[in-house]
Amino acid sequence: MKLFLFSLLIISLYGCTPESKSLFGTVTTLLPHTRNAIQPQLNPAYAYLRVTAGDRVAYLVKGYDAPAKFGRIRSVWYSQQGEVLQIEDGRIVATAGLTTDWVDVRYQDLPSWERTLNESGPWHYQRTRDLMPGYRFGITERLTLSRIPPPKTYHLVNVAATELQWFEERTEPLSSAASETAHLPPARYAVLKAPVPLVIYAEVCLDPQLCLAWQAWQPENSRKTN
Repeated sequence: MKLFLFSLLIISLYGCTPESKSLFGTVTTLLPHTRNAIQPQLNPAYAYLRVTAGDRVAYLVKGYDAPAKFGRIRSVWYSQQGEVLQIEDGRIVATAGLTTDWVDVRYQDLPSWERTLNESGPWHYQRTRDLMPGYRFGITERLTLSRIPPPKTYHLVNVAATELQWFEERTEPLSSAASETAHLPPARYAVLKAPVPLVIYAEVCLDPQLCLAWQAWQPENSRKTN
């Protein structure tokens, strides 16, 4: 019911615009992103994610906040076609409607962003994921998180990369089921330090062919150029 209601909400926000096509069916269905791309008119009453895949970009609307499992808050975001991203403290913890879905993600010994900002690192912890399609359940990996300088390439816009603390997260499989994920590119997180540490931009690959970058987006930013 929530998915149906928010699909109606997004239709009312976007109308019949080019970005109303499915976000993640294929990268080519996303709104072309160029330096002078026209931004959609977004309702300032709602929060958004600016999601980039390759050179394409689209916007997801925040549906609601769900109970958090390991962090402060879990937010649920919808595309017009009903694809869903669930993000908790900057990490994707569940998806639906994508070509590869992380059905559920569990962490063990995950450090808080407050800790990573106050210690030198690196930090080690475990992640267990359930994937679809293919019924790949219980994929367990060892993750290593390290501080890095601002990278030279990224999809972050309207925010100076040097104003953020950047982290890189590398994946090492711990189970035979995880061997196919051994070549996942590292994830990157950009954290706004104050007043409370907040991930405002991240890059993650759900599989080697499906890599996303997302940025917390305010509607007033949509009137700016990149």
